[in-house]
Amino acid sequence: TYSNDCFLADGTLEMHEEPCTLQEFTAVVTSFATQIDFAMRRIDKVTPAALQKINVQLKALVNTYLLEPIGRIVDGVTCDFMAQQYTNFVDGMCFRGVWGFTAIVASYVAAAVLTVFLVIVMYLIWRFSLDSYEAEMGMSGMGLRTPDRE
Repeated sequence: TYSNDCFLADGTLEMHEEPCTLQEFTAVVTSFATQIDFAMRRIDKVTPAALQKINVQLKALVNTYLLEPIGRIVDGVTCDFMAQQYTNFVDGMCFRGVWGFTAIVASYVAAAVLTVFLVIVMYLIWRFSLDSYEAEMGMSGMGLRTPDRE
C-alpha cells in the first residue's frame, strides 16, 4: 500500500483544493501525461499483489459456494431408482408389447378372413347377376357382347 496519496483509510478519496492562476492551472493540466505515467507505474507495481489476493480469495469463494455444494449434491445422488424403472421398461416392452403385437396380428388375420369371405360373396352376386342378365337376353353361355366397331 502507499502512503501520502489521495486515499483515506476507509478507501474514500480525499479532496485537495489549491487556489491557482490560469498559468499555474495550464501547467498542471499539461503535466497530466507525467501524472498518468506515474499512476500507471504504480498500478503495475500493485497488480501482482492484487492478482495474488484475487486468485486466492476468488478460488476460495468458488470452492466454498459453488464446487462444494455441487459436490454434496453429486455425492447424494444414487442410481437406486434405475432398477425399478428398468424392470418396468422390460415388463412394458417385452411382455405387454408382445401381447399387443399378438392382438394386432389377430386383428389382421380376422380382417383377411372377412375380406376373403366378402370377395367370395361379391363374386357370387356378380355371377348370379350376369347369369340372370344372359338368361333374360337369351345369350346363355355366350357372355356379354360388345358392339362391333368399324
